Amino acid sequence: MTAAPLARRLGTLLGAGLLAVVPAAPALAHGGGHPTPWPTGAPPATPFPGGPAGPTGASAGATSTSRETWEGWWAFNQWRYLKLTDARTLTPRGSSTEAVRPEASEVDVLRLFFLDALAREKHHDPRSAAALALGKAEVVESAEALGKLLADKDAHRYERECAALGLGVMRSLPSAPALLRIVMDQSNERRLRVHAVVALGLLRDGAAVGPLEEVLAREDEAEIHAAAALVLGLVPDPRAGAALLRLARSPSAEEEVRAAAASALGRGGREKVEDVSVADLLRDLLLSEKSDLVRQSAALCLHRFGGSDPFRALLRASDLDKDKTTRGLALVSLALWVEARGETADRAAATEAARRTLLTGGQRVAGFGALALGILGAKDPGCAPPLRTVFLREGAASSSAANPVASACAIGLGLMRDAESRKKILECAKKHRDLVFRGYCIIALGLLGAADREGVADLRKILEEENDPGLKGAAAVALANIGDRGAIPSLVAALRERNKVVQSAALLALGYFRELGVTRHLLEFYWAEKDAQYRAIAIAALGNFAEKSRPPVLRALSVDFNYLLVQYKMPVLDVILRLF
Repeated sequence: MTAAPLARRLGTLLGAGLLAVVPAAPALAHGGGHPTPWPTGAPPATPFPGGPAGPTGASAGATSTSRETWEGWWAFNQWRYLKLTDARTLTPRGSSTEAVRPEASEVDVLRLFFLDALAREKHHDPRSAAALALGKAEVVESAEALGKLLADKDAHRYERECAALGLGVMRSLPSAPALLRIVMDQSNERRLRVHAVVALGLLRDGAAVGPLEEVLAREDEAEIHAAAALVLGLVPDPRAGAALLRLARSPSAEEEVRAAAASALGRGGREKVEDVSVADLLRDLLLSEKSDLVRQSAALCLHRFGGSDPFRALLRASDLDKDKTTRGLALVSLALWVEARGETADRAAATEAARRTLLTGGQRVAGFGALALGILGAKDPGCAPPLRTVFLREGAASSSAANPVASACAIGLGLMRDAESRKKILECAKKHRDLVFRGYCIIALGLLGAADREGVADLRKILEEENDPGLKGAAAVALANIGDRGAIPSLVAALRERNKVVQSAALLALGYFRELGVTRHLLEFYWAEKDAQYRAIAIAALGNFAEKSRPPVLRALSVDFNYLLVQYKMPVLDVILRLF
């Protein structure tokens, strides 16, 4: 489809004035795109410190050390608390509180736009973004185009990787044989093969079990085995559970494969596998397994199971485990267990453990104590005083770098919606010398803003007046995560700023608002942009608009997943878990 007919279709759907900004025959340069660590060439969708990128666009919060501390857990589990424009979206007084959902006709027109971009674009960045966006639109008629791209050995590797993921996200069951062929062909790059393995699991159907078991039977690369184990947990089939049970128990399986299997069993919603209690298995692994990675995986998932045994095991591990990261993860999991089902005595024990860890545990684990107190504080305001004390003590000195524990306390105060701390958090967000700490304070304001309209106003002011582009970007995404439609004009204005970090954050933030007027602005940016990388970001934002899943389906893979597996043993999965 040429640009002009596509423009007419989009203009009819999205409102008058669009035809004026969509040229009939756009002459797009190849742009300034260049190979990057990101499959779409685009920066991560959440420029939050502690996640893929720090507040200045650098990897300030994603160092190897932080992944062993609270920053790693928060970066890949924040989706529990960052509610992307759902029915609780903030709207002006007197208007409906229902978020706007894209209709099937709207998604279908966007699908035509993605198909057009896939055919017309010459650079791999926007083509890759269009391939994944097609998957997010979940229109099965797109599967043929993605299948052809996946099979095209002359295509750029990013394009083929995103085509594989797109087929998995749209759950194209007929694509399973093609995905398996990609995995089994050892002449293919390992990255592509891992993407295909993940896509097989995303099919979430028993048809994927046989291919994944074949991967486990034939493949001798631990990374591909571990990827297969990870995604088997997504498949609600007894055979998948049985395969995971064998891997978790196998003394001959490599450490990372056993850890991935334990994680998948815990996250898969299974109470029993072949008459074996999954909760009992994870408890035993947490208390007696020699591998730190396996114990960490067990700790991360045990909160999903009821009964007193998981609680006692987590409480013991949070105090006595020899590995500091395991202790911290067990403590956060303990807080999640109590939040879901704990009685008064359980809550008191968990709160005391979290308070003690924050105040006396040392910097390596104290941040976990802050997060645990924040989770527990949602129902217990008594958790606030130790968080406030440490936040003020460690973060008050604006002339020096802040202790990372102060950042954890800011997040903890945000999690428990402690309105009393808002003014001090805002002061640090605006004036502190430490940009990473300021970024976390902005996140905390976003968490507070979901219940406090003053917090929303603070974030809008940061977006409009802050000089540092990374902090403006953090404010943009924070506003999107709490669904502040009143911020849309400020986000649109940010698209006109010259700084690409700000533009990128504004684009992706706008993609979370399911508003037809917003889509118009994203399309305007796309057609006017000369740089291929930033056209790719505009396409990714439009893909966010089309996606039905909240949180985004690929990011949901990282919840309760042991990210240290990726850091040390499975680096290719880093691409999938961090950047989509």
